[in-house]
Amino acid sequence: MEQDKRREAWDRAFSGRAGWVGREPNAGHMGVARLIASGKASSVITQNVDNLHQASGVPANQVIELHGNASYATCLECGLRHELEDLKTLYEAT
Repeated sequence: MEQDKRREAWDRAFSGRAGWVGREPNAGHMGVARLIASGKASSVITQNVDNLHQASGVPANQVIELHGNASYATCLECGLRHELEDLKTLYEAT
């Protein structure tokens, strides 16, 4: 059962059904980017997983993602980061 739930989550991630694929930063993202660029904020803590803060101009090292990021996966055993595009081919072959 746990494996089925994991497979469902991976299917959703690779299909784009999750809804964040193809989105663009909005005025809120751009406002945060301006605050960071001006030095009025040092970083942004976000629940977003869609890279829109980074796309708005916030440097990746200044984005703290509470729920991870939808563009990569982290190995639960060793902590190594893997880009989803690299994993997609392997996943689809199984």
